[in-house]
Amino acid sequence: KIQLQDEQPFWAYLILKLDIKEDTEGKIPPWGGMGVNPKGELLWKKEFVDKLTDPELKFVLAHEVGHLVFSHLVRKGNRDAMTWNLVTDAVLNEILNENGFRAPPKCVLPVDHKIELFGTLIENTNEKTAEQLYDEMPENSKDSGESGEGTKRFDDHGFGEGMSEGEKASSEEKWK
Repeated sequence: KIQLQDEQPFWAYLILKLDIKEDTEGKIPPWGGMGVNPKGELLWKKEFVDKLTDPELKFVLAHEVGHLVFSHLVRKGNRDAMTWNLVTDAVLNEILNENGFRAPPKCVLPVDHKIELFGTLIENTNEKTAEQLYDEMPENSKDSGESGEGTKRFDDHGFGEGMSEGEKASSEEKWK
């Protein structure tokens, strides 16, 4: 976090607003390493973080807070959770990559503004919203359930389950 204050002060400021705790209770699925919920609570696994380089850890922290800044967790609506997370990851990771962050190997990252998800090539990712990317996904990708096993995901999210619409709106406003 201290290094980010010099290198990426905008992202560092936002990261300092997170409630960051180690996942000692196994709340993050076996395939995951970190996750954030709409309240700004970030959980992380020690074994995941220990494998990251400093630049990769900076990326992952910015990635998680980016889900809050762009309201990805409350914009999900009735969409399939895994597919929605993958397309929001693609949008967010492209922004982070263009801003000098270095992604870890297990990451959904467009190359030359193109990405292949579920066998579908999507172009001009830098010009599209997560909703537009989601709409381009094949229908069979939209009933995948919650598992991230085998995908290029490292994060798991609470999408506001158990929160009232007012609580979601308040959280969204805080991160704006």
